[in-house]
Amino acid sequence: ITAGDGREALSKFGRGHEIDLVILDMMMPGMGGKECLGRLREQDPGVRVLVATGYTSDGSAQELLLQGALGIVEKPLDLKVLAEIVQKHVALPRSE
Repeated sequence: ITAGDGREALSKFGRGHEIDLVILDMMMPGMGGKECLGRLREQDPGVRVLVATGYTSDGSAQELLLQGALGIVEKPLDLKVLAEIVQKHVALPRSE
């Protein structure tokens, strides 16, 4: 399931889809990753989220880890590495 921005992601997440893992981009139009993560966690405190960013040194991504994101995936994304990270995090039990 894809979304063009944070608001669309929230709308799709709230439609009852069974979503095992969300990959959020830090820089999205309208609503950035930080706000989107907060709202996702309001809807489902156990939501599993990875953050995709090209800016790992500015501290913003680290803030999302403190908000409950499971990890950071650096862009540009290497599909093999991404698949390994996704498999690892989907296998984890959900925290509530």
